[in-house]
Amino acid sequence: MMKFYIAILLYLFSIGDAETQSAYTDTLPTYQLSKKDYYLLGTGITLNSIYAYLEPKTPTLTTEEIYMINRIMVSDIDRSATYNWSPTADKWSDITEYMGFA
Repeated sequence: MMKFYIAILLYLFSIGDAETQSAYTDTLPTYQLSKKDYYLLGTGITLNSIYAYLEPKTPTLTTEEIYMINRIMVSDIDRSATYNWSPTADKWSDITEYMGFA
């Protein structure tokens, strides 16, 4: 029963907030892009394009080279990360990479 009352209160607060929002939207100025925004957008597009161009050219390790790497060869700071590989995390990191590029 308590959840029902909380839901009603949240609904009433959202209605009141919507009315307040609509009263202020006419007086607030709309967002205007400045020169800085265009520079940041251009820089982001340029860096993403450079990445897309250079990424296929970066050398990848072969299976034999991966098996030849020993954890002792990795620096002390990064060594603990060599024990934390997850196929699910690998898949999701690729998905977020592609979404970030898009």
